[in-house]
Amino acid sequence: MSHIWHFRRNCSFTPTQVAWFYLSMVIFSGSIAGFFWYQGAVLILPFTLLELMVLGVALYIYARHATDYERIEFNAHDFLIERQNATKIERWCWHTPWVRIDAPLAARQQSPELIVLSYKGEAVACGQFLRSE
Repeated sequence: MSHIWHFRRNCSFTPTQVAWFYLSMVIFSGSIAGFFWYQGAVLILPFTLLELMVLGVALYIYARHATDYERIEFNAHDFLIERQNATKIERWCWHTPWVRIDAPLAARQQSPELIVLSYKGEAVACGQFLRSE
């Protein structure tokens, strides 16, 4: 029997929703800026473009990390840890009876990782999406 724990961020928007929101902001702000540019306020357009670029960068950074997760799967023989951070996916596959679970010393100092899994001298900190309670 296999046990699977899947931890992920609690995000308000998926990357697709972020893209639709940004597109709506481009259309809305662009139409207002275009109207005022047509009326003679020529400086409104560069400031609107700057605003949309800054918003686009912020939403891109948010969307890259919106699907981050940690996944732990184990059974009697195999222990699999999988972690995605932005576009980087890391995997560890260990022999279950030899895996040790520890609490990190940094947990008392408000570290984001709550659990340390170790195997043959290799340690992986997990639990950054868990609440300490």
